[in-house]
This record gives sequence, C-alpha cells and structure tokens, in this order.
Amino acid sequence: MHRGISGEKYIKGKKGLTLLELIVSIALLSIALLSFGNLLSSSLAATVQAGRVTQAASLAQERMETLLSCSLDELCAQETAPDGVLIPLDGFDRFRCSQIVREDSLVLGSYQIDGLRLEVEIALDEGRELAKFVTFVRRGGDEK
Repeated sequence: MHRGISGEKYIKGKKGLTLLELIVSIALLSIALLSFGNLLSSSLAATVQAGRVTQAASLAQERMETLLSCSLDELCAQETAPDGVLIPLDGFDRFRCSQIVREDSLVLGSYQIDGLRLEVEIALDEGRELAKFVTFVRRGGDEK
C-alpha cells in the first residue's frame, strides 16, 4: 500500500471508476429518472380527471335535487325536447349541463307506471360526458 499526496491509502492497480463506467451509470440513472417523471405526469393527469368527474357528479346531483324539489306541475311545465335543454352553470365555464324532462312509462312486471323521466348530464365543453343522473317521477294514481 502506498500513501497518496493527501495521506490517503490506496491499493496498487486500483485507480477508481473509468470514464466508460461513469457514462453507463449516468445513462442508467437518466433512464430511471425519465421513467419516474413519466409516472408522475400520468398520475397528475389521472388526478385532474378524477377531480373533474367528482365536480361534475356534484353539479349533476345538485341540479337533480333542484328538479326533484319541484312539484309535478312545475316539472310538466319544464318538459323539454328529446335532446334536452342547456342549463348555465355559474362559475363552471368548462362544463356543459343539459337536462331532459319528458313523459315516460315504466313497466314493472304487469304494471305500467306513467310519469316523467328526469335526466341531468354534465359534460366538458368538448362534449365528453362526465356524469349523468336519471330518475323517474311517478304521476299519482296512474297505476294500471
């Protein structure tokens, strides 16, 4: 064993990392970091999408509850065309809300129940549906 200038011991013939070993290790580290970066990017995109879906479901539920709080006469007055009516959402410019109120019948076994079908759909401006709520409101005494 010999002593270097700073007094450290080193073994003869062992001089440390070669330039090739250093380049290979940097390349492997770069590949690992790029993979981790792509994973973080995908995770962030999924989190943003989940937030939009949650917000859309909340807006759709709120709109459906508003419809369900109306009387049957008020709902009949709101009856819409088959493709629905666009409802403005204050403060939510990215979303588009449409509602459909129309006459419909449910057949349950041998019973036919007449009433109104209520649909609320929240979509992004580009048209991709995020949330849709559908319910049925029965007219009283129309059971056959």
